[in-house]
Amino acid sequence: GSNRSGGLSAAGKSKAGTATSAGTASRKEGERPVSKLRPKAPITALDSDSIFDVAKKMALNRVDAALLLDAEGALSGIITDNDVTRRVIAVSLVSSDTLVSAVMTKNPKCVQSADSALDALEMMVDNRFRHLPVMDEQGVVVGLLDVAKCLYDAISILEKVHGTDGADEADSSAVMAQVMTAALLSAGGAKHTNTAQVQAMQAMMAQVFGGSVPTLRSIIGVGQALPSVRHTTNIREACAIMTEHRKGLLVLDEDEELVGIITPKDILTRVIAADKSPDITAVSSVMTPNPDCVTGDLTLLEALREMYEHKYLHLPVREADGRVIGIVDVMELVCSTAGNGSSGGKGWRDFFSGAMAANGGNGRDTDSDRGSNRSGGLSAAGKSKAGTATSAGTASRKE
Repeated sequence: GSNRSGGLSAAGKSKAGTATSAGTASRKEGERPVSKLRPKAPITALDSDSIFDVAKKMALNRVDAALLLDAEGALSGIITDNDVTRRVIAVSLVSSDTLVSAVMTKNPKCVQSADSALDALEMMVDNRFRHLPVMDEQGVVVGLLDVAKCLYDAISILEKVHGTDGADEADSSAVMAQVMTAALLSAGGAKHTNTAQVQAMQAMMAQVFGGSVPTLRSIIGVGQALPSVRHTTNIREACAIMTEHRKGLLVLDEDEELVGIITPKDILTRVIAADKSPDITAVSSVMTPNPDCVTGDLTLLEALREMYEHKYLHLPVREADGRVIGIVDVMELVCSTAGNGSSGGKGWRDFFSGAMAANGGNGRDTDSDRGSNRSGGLSAAGKSKAGTATSAGTASRKE
């Protein structure tokens, strides 16, 4: 889920040495721009800061990602709670003695505010990016997209438009498919949409979110090793296990009963930022205790709605008899439909497109929108190395 660099050079230029025009190359007429997704104001630090100092800043601002700037104020990298878990604690680096530049993802892909929002979202799903920096036309960093926030906002819009808050979970997939089909018809107009297109849209929705939608049990898989750790295990060992499974862990007691979960954000805020020793700190002292659980029969969309309603990023899964069978995170759910090339990204593109059409561009804020700018601002120095932004349409999307 790390944001890997690629496409254009770190300077964000085309081969001819000129900046790619997002407005003309990356967004078709009528498509909503990235700015409509209301990216969060990013938390920034210098790439010469220590990991400890950056972690403290992230914890203070309650964020799980920060952008790193070089001495000239140019964007040089991004660091997330996953990076701290896998590249710091799991490999025994000392956070106070190690520069964040040693573990950050260098020269991350970026998009411009004017780029196509749908292109950016599709690219995030296809590349399994959780975060994506956003720049303005002058190359100044102005925001940070979080695919989970975008997803939760889309669900919120669809539910509010259809009035489905608190609706029966079993009907949620069908309801949202109907809403999106109607919204796309309305947005396109009768002259742009025919019966075949409507049927194709309904078939797509049925395939991605309808009757064939995967359940959490199918996403977790049969016979997979349980991503778990004992409550007495130290944080160093837990991070090594977390790195192996690439997600948060279930915390079990000596009777194999679930007592909590531990996630990369717990590691960032309660271990690194709190200056606790990973070698002598037990998982039980920093875990999230007594987490809410869901059943394995819950569908992908129902699980996402549960995450949206409670602002969770992880959900433990257990059977009706209480047996714990796994844990899923939001990126795992999103990417579970993206296994075949870009088909998953295309399905989610249509999902987001339906939400945008349903919202009608009327500027209504969701709960997530209203809280999106609490993380603080960024100085005008936060530019890409050439002062230009990379275009999502050409540089940030795999062929």
